[in-house]
Amino acid sequence: EGRVARKTGDDAEITIAGGIALRHSGALHGDVGEQIVLMIRPEKVKVSASEPFDMPNRVPATIDVLSYLGPTVELEASSPVGTIKAMHFATHGPIRFSAGSTVWLSWEVSSAVSLPVERSR
Repeated sequence: EGRVARKTGDDAEITIAGGIALRHSGALHGDVGEQIVLMIRPEKVKVSASEPFDMPNRVPATIDVLSYLGPTVELEASSPVGTIKAMHFATHGPIRFSAGSTVWLSWEVSSAVSLPVERSR
């Protein structure tokens, strides 16, 4: 969950926990100053040992759970923005992480979907 900090056409900057700025491109369900939720499919999240400076959206995280599912490994990691799920595919090479590993999670600006925050009245 974050607040729309800036919006230009289909591009936006979302400020989330700890002042982290994420970039988003595509349909945005919120105007500047409004709260939104960003969601991303686990297979769109890349996992790396070092900070991927070439990726526009990246957050440090600690792996909590790894689940081996044949040719894929599903992981859940704690980050400053909350829990993020990711999928690692065997075609990307062997996984070199375990529970407790510190990693970087990253994704492209067009990979996330935004939804408005529903507040009870």
